[in-house]
Amino acid sequence: MEYILILYLFHHLTISTILKIMNPVMGNSSEINKDATKYIKRTTDPENLEASNNKLKELISKFHEKDIKVVLDGVFNHSGSFNKWLDREGLYEGENGAYESKDSPYRDYFVFSEDTWPNNESYEAWWGYKTLPKLNFEGSKELEESILNVASGWVGEGVNADGWRLDVAADLGHSAGYNHKFWNIFRNSVKGANNEAVIYAEVYGDSSGWLNGQEWDSVMNYDAFFEPISFFLTGMEKHSYYKRDDLKNNSKNFEKDLREKMAKLPYNSLLSAMNQLDNHDHSRFITRTTGYVDKERSNSDVSRPEEADRNENLGILKEAVVFQMTLPGAPTLYYGNEAGVPGFTDPDSRRTYPWGDENMELMEFYKDIISIHKKYSCFINGSMTSLYSKSSGLYSFGRWDNNYRSVVVFNNNDTEKKISIPVALLGSNDSDIYREIYITDQNSHVTGKESLTVNKGDVSVTIPAFGTKILMSDVDKPIDEISYAIDFIRPKIVATSVEKNETINMDDSLVVEFDQLMIQRDVSTGFIIEPKIDGVFSWNGTKVSFTPVAGWKKGRTYQVLLNRDIRSVAGELSLNEELKFVFNIGE
Repeated sequence: MEYILILYLFHHLTISTILKIMNPVMGNSSEINKDATKYIKRTTDPENLEASNNKLKELISKFHEKDIKVVLDGVFNHSGSFNKWLDREGLYEGENGAYESKDSPYRDYFVFSEDTWPNNESYEAWWGYKTLPKLNFEGSKELEESILNVASGWVGEGVNADGWRLDVAADLGHSAGYNHKFWNIFRNSVKGANNEAVIYAEVYGDSSGWLNGQEWDSVMNYDAFFEPISFFLTGMEKHSYYKRDDLKNNSKNFEKDLREKMAKLPYNSLLSAMNQLDNHDHSRFITRTTGYVDKERSNSDVSRPEEADRNENLGILKEAVVFQMTLPGAPTLYYGNEAGVPGFTDPDSRRTYPWGDENMELMEFYKDIISIHKKYSCFINGSMTSLYSKSSGLYSFGRWDNNYRSVVVFNNNDTEKKISIPVALLGSNDSDIYREIYITDQNSHVTGKESLTVNKGDVSVTIPAFGTKILMSDVDKPIDEISYAIDFIRPKIVATSVEKNETINMDDSLVVEFDQLMIQRDVSTGFIIEPKIDGVFSWNGTKVSFTPVAGWKKGRTYQVLLNRDIRSVAGELSLNEELKFVFNIGE
């Protein structure tokens, strides 16, 4: 395994990506069926375990020598049934696992519903998988401390791993309250050992409740990248279990989905979120481009691996990778994507790397697009707004910062298309020039040669079938001039339910209307009332209402501030100006 990893390390350097996911490098239960004696030796012998730890430390050091960071995978919600704490398989002589004995020192690490020792099968398992016994953190302070020591030890001095990716992090514990409490303690432990260590979490759905600066740093971006991209470009569910033809090429739904899901992530978390197209748990994206629904797997746990690369569409794959390298977030590459490795969902998605049989055109494409991501700062920390989503299978967005304005255009149709992109939304003026810097289609990827001139606020772009174009305009005018242009599209407050110095009733709500959709999290923190009063926010499109829980205080005067930090969903532009006013409550 050491030599394979080192070989892949130098392959990684030729690809020069941002984040790369590899399969486990430690022992796992699947090895038991292949060679039980070897597996038991690897996982029970103290000397061997110490040697394994030292080897991983050595590998981390080798990666650091090449300026590559290593984020470890932490599975803390559950253990394996073969772990010595439970030892269902009876691998650990003399360890007295909780499965075997009621008097085990690890009994409280798990929840048992019946008193049926020895060989107690009534332990709680994650989603019913008996090989994955759920850990009982609330029942054992010793378990909690053990995991926290692991978390801090591997990122601390002497090892210096660069962070943790937390498996099924929202499931840990037996209550939401404990879950949040644990991740707060976990964060303090990790950051105390290495303040630069990053904490990523695997979670499906809204993760904003954990991204408060006290728990996780960011997430595996299923909600605001993985799933919207897959449905728009292929119509396929992430496991290839079903297809949604109503979502494929549905540009308006795609734009809405991206906008609303991105708005739920704090901006720093969005910029660092793991933007991945696939991973070990799901079918590979290149397989989803075939449109083949793996019905047999979803119904009877049998798949047809020979279908995984039949009729694959490399043009669609390249579209997805261009999204990955240009949308806000940290591009995260699953090993083998760059070589064209196909595969249905786990375990078929874990095929071996095809040494000597890589798709070289795809390899060169990955090198190019990763270089573009790194070269242009607007793709790393620039602002973003959608520019075009009117037509089926056509979409465009812009990214900009103090150095560059970029336009990225996608055509997911089987014929060439020509559209006009409103670059005035990026602060561009007539006669400004956009250069075509990169073009992809099914069969090729090339550096663009044409220059496009802005006319009446638009640039006219022709995009090949199943293709993309990246346009770039250097910022060659003073930034205040660009800011002046952007001011025209900043969100504005168009109405309030209360006039300045007006007197209202104790049970009235305070309503503010914006001229566009706003990031709700920003409004909840940037809508300040003095003196403070407990209340709830409710939304109806562009209108937000604040209603005090116990009503306004009779005879009191209140001051309201809506600060400029409140941002729009489209483009994440701040308010054009803050709003202050006072009002009174009647006697």
